Amino acid sequence: FRLDYAQGSSHRFWSIFRHSTRQIKADSLTLAEVTDNPAFLRSYMGRMDGCLDFILLELLRGFFAFASLTVSQFHRALSNHLSYFGQALVLPSFLDNHDMNRFLWIVEGDTRRLKLAALCQLTLPMPPIIYYGTEVGVSQLKTVGRLEESRLPMLWGKGQDLDLLNFYRELIFFRQQNSNIWQQNRQCIVADDTTGVYGYSVGDAIAFLNNSHQARSVTWQEIEQYQLKIRTHREIALNNADSEIYLPAYAGALFLRKIQ
Repeated sequence: FRLDYAQGSSHRFWSIFRHSTRQIKADSLTLAEVTDNPAFLRSYMGRMDGCLDFILLELLRGFFAFASLTVSQFHRALSNHLSYFGQALVLPSFLDNHDMNRFLWIVEGDTRRLKLAALCQLTLPMPPIIYYGTEVGVSQLKTVGRLEESRLPMLWGKGQDLDLLNFYRELIFFRQQNSNIWQQNRQCIVADDTTGVYGYSVGDAIAFLNNSHQARSVTWQEIEQYQLKIRTHREIALNNADSEIYLPAYAGALFLRKIQ
């Protein structure tokens, strides 16, 4: 059950609802739309299986779309957010939905920045949600005044951005094939406010994101121990001799440790 405006009903009601639905179907799930502060979200533990993560939404859009957060600010806020909730409440992530401007509209159609945000989103521990059409380049005709602006018809056939679609397919497949990784320990490798480079490890996976309008080179001594699996740009290059990764503007790369 995807429960719209769940905070409009009492906690007692949702406790009864969850108990009743599970009596009928033991593996039924309740997923709530709750837009409030973290403490209020935690109050739904035991009453809901999960809540849509609007807090994370603001962090992702703030960093990748609005540039209102520095790399270190984003890293600290993300780390605090993940540790505050743990795994007791499922918090699906998303970049946009039917009630707001689409991510691609905010970044003025720059699919580089959408790919970068998606790469970060799909390396997070909680399940990702992709709003219909985001994966093929659906945007808007004007800023949301009426909500219908972000609910345009799906693009089909030649109207789809196939490069973007193939990127999403590769990213989703990689996440599924390595499903044991994303709940493992996350560690920051680099969070450079000057260059806009953010690097982090999750289990045997490592990601480097260049969230700036200039190309960057990242020195990484362990480069030979990893294999490049996902990249947002074809121009991303590795220089094993100098232990460097070349990242164009708004580019990201995802690596997996080689099997010894």
